[in-house]
Amino acid sequence: MHINKSHLNILAVEDNDGDFFLVEDFISDYFVNASLTRVANFEGLKSKIQNSNYDLILLDLSLPDISKDDLITEASEINESMPVLTFTGYEDIEFASKAIAMGISDYLLKDEITPHYLYKSILYAVERHTYLKSIRESQKKYENIFNSSPEPILIVNKDSHRFTEVNNAATEIFGFSREEFGALHLSELFVEDEYFRLIKQLVQSPCTKLESLDCNEYLQLTKSKRQIVSEVSVKEILVKNIPSYLILCVDITEKKKSTETIKNQNERLKNIAWTQSHVVRAPLARILGIIDMLEQENLNEIDRNEMQKNIVTSAKELDQIIRDIVQKTQSIE
Repeated sequence: MHINKSHLNILAVEDNDGDFFLVEDFISDYFVNASLTRVANFEGLKSKIQNSNYDLILLDLSLPDISKDDLITEASEINESMPVLTFTGYEDIEFASKAIAMGISDYLLKDEITPHYLYKSILYAVERHTYLKSIRESQKKYENIFNSSPEPILIVNKDSHRFTEVNNAATEIFGFSREEFGALHLSELFVEDEYFRLIKQLVQSPCTKLESLDCNEYLQLTKSKRQIVSEVSVKEILVKNIPSYLILCVDITEKKKSTETIKNQNERLKNIAWTQSHVVRAPLARILGIIDMLEQENLNEIDRNEMQKNIVTSAKELDQIIRDIVQKTQSIE
């Protein structure tokens, strides 16, 4: 019976001629386009995989140039990049189970192999490896995104409020190592009653997998007991089927300081504007009024001298006001 499949490049590691020919015959029954290469020992295996990439390795657990324990260790590492399907006899079942536990794709009992059984095992091993590889790649991508985030991200057990994972930004901003985070309780990152305020909000507005707790400002503590202001948002997630919280903490301490500085500057500018519109007006109005009076022809010499003195006084007053405005303006920078 022939089943057309896409081309499979298979490496068989088998020192027994009879066993290899049997496997070769079984594979040809089901895989029309399969390419089967044979080596008889572990050294041959290492040589082949250095220069070629195989879709599957069929590995006999009893090879002449390596112990079984060492072979399993080596094979489990190879299985990271390509699936390894092992052959064994009844006397090696326990050892084969150990191989599975260490990451080998599967094992087959030599005395029970049939063409169809081998066919299904090969397909399963190849598809399982492809699936696991995609999971590892997705996990790696998630870890890269998780750790490359510039903001602290905390994963906390929903029930115990203990940390199960933190990203690089969390260790940098809060000052704790990952090991230290593992021994901390969530409350140790908050100032006094801020932790209970967070828990109260979670109770009143529980976040779900679809919705997160809105950002709110909280005072948090670093390892050195420095207080920082953070915008904290919380989302419920499952981590290895364990209900957890994903907590994003955005440090806005400097932003708050800048906002407060701008607020103070605006207040000073308001005072300057008030000074310009009220204080400056008084001496200026006096000067203008005196000038109008000086233009009258019927003023005697005494009155004219007195008005000139008042102009000088008002001018000095105006000069001092201008100096005060300049000084206040410079203090804002």
